[in-house]
Amino acid sequence: MIRQYGTEYWRELYLTHAGTNAFKKKVEKSMDIIARFLDLDVVCYGSVSGGKDSTAMMHLINEVNYGFQYVSVKDGMDFPGEVEYLRELASMFGLRIEILTPRVDLWE
Repeated sequence: MIRQYGTEYWRELYLTHAGTNAFKKKVEKSMDIIARFLDLDVVCYGSVSGGKDSTAMMHLINEVNYGFQYVSVKDGMDFPGEVEYLRELASMFGLRIEILTPRVDLWE
């Protein structure tokens, strides 16, 4: 039998994991790598899709370099509500996210 876990269970599990020393060390190492890259003084942008991975990366970059510029390409093949989600993130955290839309509809 597969046991069904509710949202509260997963929330508690994630928060517990985030509090471990191993997780904190991985976050610190990630932020150090980001900082060393940004110290190279190259022009770069963060690409964010609105998924969990790019959102987490955006958060780490923002912790190192507040004011970083992000771009997101929304081509009509995205989940519903992604553009609104990105705009809400930008508003909540003061992020600069430029949303780009190709001239060509990929569904055509």
